[in-house]
Amino acid sequence: MRQRIYSVVALTAVVVLGTPFTLRGDSDKDPQAARRTLRQLGFKTDLTDFNFSADPATAGRVRLLTNSLQVRPPLLLEPSGSDSAIVAWKQRALQNEEDGYQSLPPIDQVLATNQAGLDAACTAILAGPIRFPLNAQHGSAMLLVHLAPLKSLSQSLSARLILRLREQRYAEAWTNLLAVTRLATAWDPEPVDISHIVRFGLIQTAWKATWQALQSHVWTEEQLRVLEREWESVDLFTALPETAAFNRACLVDTCIRERTNTASGAPFSLQQAIESPASALAETKYRLERMKYNSTGTYEDEHDLLLFFADRERELRAAVRSANWLQMQSLPGATNSPVFTSKHRSRLGSLLNLRQMSRSMALEGKSLLSGAAAAEARRRVVVVALELEQFHLQHGAYPANLSALPSGTLKALPQDFIDGHSLHYRVAAPDAFVLYSIGVDGVDDGGQVSLTESSSPPYRTRDPFDSPDILWPRAASDAEAGLVQSAKARKKEEERKRWELEAKEHELEQEQQRRATIARLDRIYLSGGVAKVVDKEYDGKMLSAVLRNPRLPGSPVSLNEMLTLRQVITGKEPELATFELPISYDVIRHIGNLSLLCDADPSEEYDGDVETRELQRATNGNCRITWNTTYEAPGEHFLQACLWIRPPEGRGKRRNPAYEEMVLKGPLFKFVSTNVIQILPMDSFFTQKGAWFRAKLAQSIGSYTLKISSPSGEPIHSISGSTPTAGWS
Repeated sequence: MRQRIYSVVALTAVVVLGTPFTLRGDSDKDPQAARRTLRQLGFKTDLTDFNFSADPATAGRVRLLTNSLQVRPPLLLEPSGSDSAIVAWKQRALQNEEDGYQSLPPIDQVLATNQAGLDAACTAILAGPIRFPLNAQHGSAMLLVHLAPLKSLSQSLSARLILRLREQRYAEAWTNLLAVTRLATAWDPEPVDISHIVRFGLIQTAWKATWQALQSHVWTEEQLRVLEREWESVDLFTALPETAAFNRACLVDTCIRERTNTASGAPFSLQQAIESPASALAETKYRLERMKYNSTGTYEDEHDLLLFFADRERELRAAVRSANWLQMQSLPGATNSPVFTSKHRSRLGSLLNLRQMSRSMALEGKSLLSGAAAAEARRRVVVVALELEQFHLQHGAYPANLSALPSGTLKALPQDFIDGHSLHYRVAAPDAFVLYSIGVDGVDDGGQVSLTESSSPPYRTRDPFDSPDILWPRAASDAEAGLVQSAKARKKEEERKRWELEAKEHELEQEQQRRATIARLDRIYLSGGVAKVVDKEYDGKMLSAVLRNPRLPGSPVSLNEMLTLRQVITGKEPELATFELPISYDVIRHIGNLSLLCDADPSEEYDGDVETRELQRATNGNCRITWNTTYEAPGEHFLQACLWIRPPEGRGKRRNPAYEEMVLKGPLFKFVSTNVIQILPMDSFFTQKGAWFRAKLAQSIGSYTLKISSPSGEPIHSISGSTPTAGWS
């Protein structure tokens, strides 16, 4: 048995130490032969077949589109009924797309601050084609840093369009409308799935912005025709097969890189292999599998990927020739694109899984073709809507049916891309109409949107104008919009009252627990407090000697004295209370941490860390703890210093129990807080959407002003008020 173990260890050492040898496998899958066949058939197989460059003028111009402006997406289209939407620019404030609340700072303030950058972006968009210079040779590592800024820019321009319409600054509104449209129509996206998905989103944003703009009825016939030509110029399908070609080239390149990558990390030493045979064997198995994959598996995967994505490209070529979505969805791969699976375990497999998950999340479980079909249906809806607007401008009313069109420059009216039939249309009022496509589900739902809230976790809340029908709604009347806003206000008030009741119940429970804790700690304090801190050994020395501040005069103090709180007056009381301890700040920052406990249970190892405290270095080298008392109720409290010490470097309890981490708490310190306001963190929360917080005045009657600022100190908002009785405000 002993000999067998030694043999395993010896073999392990030979392998993990990197002794070179080669594994060879036999396979009839020749990637070079597959590559030659595909190239003869006109397929691109290598990254060198792709060129994503742009001329210097275009490259310089599109750089102005990537100065990302972080604006929370405005609510561009909000339903007021089953077939109507609110005109956003008629409302008092722009609301957020996700939760319906106004952003802080307001969107108009953010846009005004970034006016110069947005003006430059508009000029760049309107000056010519949009193409971003990229290096195709980077393959899977090619960075698409322009996608997020493009989405943000589209949202910002749409928001600015709404504001300009409200201000009746129509010339500026037109510039923003044309820019947000051309951002979607003039962009030539690189052949990557996510780039096309982002473009579909830009089309949806421009579609909503156009709906808002057309409700003003201030545009000339020439302006309407310019918009119509823009929307007519879009081709959403021709470039889709190229995504399969580039995907194939990227993954084939990954196979080649994996095969030629000899880096395998630092090998195990013989000593490590003897100490941990199991780990060494696992490492050996991993390296053997990787060597086998490099010698045979990469060739097999390269061969299979070439053929797999050739099939996907053929499917896309066939699909984009379809006259409508109903024909397209019956073709292979249109709705459920096959997923490549390798029989080998490798980093390539992990990359493929990650890509598939990212793609599925971006498309919300749909296929690339279905996303393109929805965008195409939306494009055709807006073209017909522009024709209807031109008809209204010429005749003073909308036609009774679509057969009266086209009245503009179109030779023929576009049909619904979903089924190839006419789009559905009805006159809803003398100056309003409803127009819709039946949507990618292929079912005519009557041009109705669902008014019930729904979401598709883990994705965003579903846009009611995205499914099931793709609806160009009628504009809601002022009365209808008022009813929606009133209902939202009532709902928010109900939520506020419910939240306030829950907060008060929680407050009462917390206060009862606090009083019980204070009474128990008071008894402990009166009886002599907690036991004195016993000095312990740390890395061959006593802990008190390690923590001693050498700059302090006099004889050394005990560890118990070191952890005894002493308040120092700084002039920032009562909100900020400061305590100093004769512990070297420079030492404690290297071997552990020092914190402050408030109303902690002495029997618990670590409990009651205050909400906000800051450990600083005093001028004499001691430790100073500053405590923000506004996060605790005013009145009596019991504080303790808490010292946490990590084990010495490279030592642990497996070798010596004396080197375990230590948690030591000092004597109780009785403290009376006179803070005039208390903020309860348990009833406050901060997210990317905004902040909720509750504050309580200590006095029965008082006034307050809360100033909200950014992390850099810039003022954001102020809240002022008064309370007739002590309570939450």
